Amino acid sequence: MLSILVCGVGWAEDVTDVLDQSLTGVTGTVYSEWSDKTANSSAVYAGQSAGGNSSIQLRSNNNNSGIVTTESGGKVKSITLEFNSATASGRTVDVYGKNTAYSAATDLYNSSTRGTKLGSIVNGTSTSLTIDGDYTFIGLRSNSGAVYLTSVTIVWEKQETPTISTPVISGTTPFEGSTEVSIACATEGATIYYTTNGDDPTNASTQYTAPFTITQSTTVKAIAYDASGASSSIATMDF
Repeated sequence: MLSILVCGVGWAEDVTDVLDQSLTGVTGTVYSEWSDKTANSSAVYAGQSAGGNSSIQLRSNNNNSGIVTTESGGKVKSITLEFNSATASGRTVDVYGKNTAYSAATDLYNSSTRGTKLGSIVNGTSTSLTIDGDYTFIGLRSNSGAVYLTSVTIVWEKQETPTISTPVISGTTPFEGSTEVSIACATEGATIYYTTNGDDPTNASTQYTAPFTITQSTTVKAIAYDASGASSSIATMDF
């Protein structure tokens, strides 16, 4: 997705997500990948952790442990951690933010994908971090050593539903031989995806970058997404 925020998007009520060991579904001390976890907001969480001490157990080695959002819950306002007593004093959780989606916790170990470091929460010194700036995706990882989290509380400022213009599909119909199809969206910064097989498009469909040609009867469908992951209505045109 493009990292351009759509102008005119407002923010409204706060929504709180609480993540714990039961939400991840990981028990024991073996580190495992997990994904597609949700709480109260529209955020979708993924990560890699263990479940030692009935907690979300993170570590800093092996470049794959942490918690990220793969879909946004709005604008992140604060992060609060409840450290399990098994966590050594001084152990630190670094918090990152950006305006494009994370794919997995491994993103937190790459300078080009981890986003902006927003701050740290240190066991024995602090328990929460207030986020400055309009960050719509969040990531957390241990800075050093094993960290056991009884809970992770994330407060989102819920985004008001933005008005994303429905894409406009253009071309000649009926046509003889072939016709060129173009798709446009009036919403600045929107990314368009389309299908030609009759399926409803998503952001996993073909991204529209330039006009294309069809040579047989075809149903073209298109959808637009903004940087937060919000989508337009689906446009349909039969050729």
